[in-house]
Amino acid sequence: MTVTIGNVLRLPALQGASLLTDARGLEMPVTAVSVLEYSEVTAIQKSLVDQIHYQGNELVLTAFANVRDNVTAQCENIRLMKSQGDTGLVLFYVGILMPKVDQMLIDLANELDYALILMPMNDPHPAYSDVIGDVMQSIFLDQMHNPMFAMQLLEQVTKMPVQHHSIDTVVRLISERLHVGIALFDQDGQELVSCAWPATVNENWLNFSRAHFEGISGLIDSRQQYWEQVTDNQHFGTVSLLILRDGPAMDVYARSEVVSALQIALNLWGKNPGAINRSALLTAIMADDPLRIHKLSRFFHVSVNELQHVWIIPQFVGQESSHHKEQLVDEVSRFATVSLCERYKDMLFICVNGALSARLIAHISKSITDLTALWNYPVSPIVCPHLLGLSDLRSATELVQTNAADAAMIFPHDECLTIGELRLAQKCRNMIARGTTWLNSVLNAQRRLIDVDEAPELLETIAAFLLDCNCSVVDTARQLFVHPNTVKYRLGKIENLVGFKVGTMPDSEWLYTLAGISRLMQ
Repeated sequence: MTVTIGNVLRLPALQGASLLTDARGLEMPVTAVSVLEYSEVTAIQKSLVDQIHYQGNELVLTAFANVRDNVTAQCENIRLMKSQGDTGLVLFYVGILMPKVDQMLIDLANELDYALILMPMNDPHPAYSDVIGDVMQSIFLDQMHNPMFAMQLLEQVTKMPVQHHSIDTVVRLISERLHVGIALFDQDGQELVSCAWPATVNENWLNFSRAHFEGISGLIDSRQQYWEQVTDNQHFGTVSLLILRDGPAMDVYARSEVVSALQIALNLWGKNPGAINRSALLTAIMADDPLRIHKLSRFFHVSVNELQHVWIIPQFVGQESSHHKEQLVDEVSRFATVSLCERYKDMLFICVNGALSARLIAHISKSITDLTALWNYPVSPIVCPHLLGLSDLRSATELVQTNAADAAMIFPHDECLTIGELRLAQKCRNMIARGTTWLNSVLNAQRRLIDVDEAPELLETIAAFLLDCNCSVVDTARQLFVHPNTVKYRLGKIENLVGFKVGTMPDSEWLYTLAGISRLMQ
């Protein structure tokens, strides 16, 4: 048996509540209850939602207080919650805070198969805490009286959005139901999927794996450890299961249900590379774990030695990010073979195989930037062409993590940033970090050399000429709204002061740095 919306409506705390949507909502399962603490679907909210591992089939309580008169925002929230697998919404204090439930909200909920429950109107007495208490007690009693949960849990997964149909989701739901840590390992002892309990714990699964597979004796953890063999999977060979339990021993029936659920899940989704999180390969590359890289690259049929060209999109989060990823793959596939397109720490990596010409790289960059600009992603994509190996990819990733936002400020007109631009941003930021006393002494000397205090337009011209216009006099004049001869005059004046042609390297390196620091400090 599973607790449903129909069961919830019969609880004492929901006396007088009514279902506003179709009667089929009465059969929708409820496995958790939560409170909506935000109302406007902002970029920050999308980022937060994207980071949260939802249990699925949650019942959400809200009064829509901040958007009580904004039906559009209310609908956006329902779309967002449905996309995360939530089962329904309980509306409080309608007629007091929120004037009424608009028919548009009901129609959308019916369209999405999402339940809407209305607490008694104009009644200030119902409390969130009462509903939470009754619903969670009902779920707890159901789990106590129905220990055979494997099929119920798998049915719960199939009713979630398609992107949640995965081994990762099943492992997480088992962990949350039984309050245990779970990990799956391949026949070489490499971690495939894991979920710690509580989820905030940073579990070192490798220690448990080594102790088990290498036969190391001795207690490495005070918790109960249970090792089971789940299946002889054709992709991974023998799959081993570790369950970590803190507290009383776990009975054999519960362990049997875990094994059954995972056995069926591997049969259903184990053949699909995306079902065992494909981003695990990217994580293994960043962790410089050669054994796991070898195992996962073979499973996903990815030749990591051919990952020569990579585009990285920072801050790739939000409700539509999965859909956007698919569109990006389709677009880039017009030009080259996409071997890997996954996210790592809020960054999307688009990895392309084979040798590409400079012209083709430019075409792909233009296609990616056109789409990300259309979707209003806050930081421009970064192109990383002609990487010499995985160490180059890791270095590029570190640069993007720490310097992409600064590079976007230094090069605001660039649709696609480069590794060289990120390195300049890193240098500028490091100089700023050395402190104002040191920085001012250096900057003041440089500014005096090019006479910035007397002619501030000279630094503006240097910044536009070097950072924005690729040393083009015509483009610089257009950006500054002056005549090209004016730009030539200013550059000539600067060259007379510094003794070299502006733009030549390495002589102009300190001019690039000066312009970059000026933009960051502004």
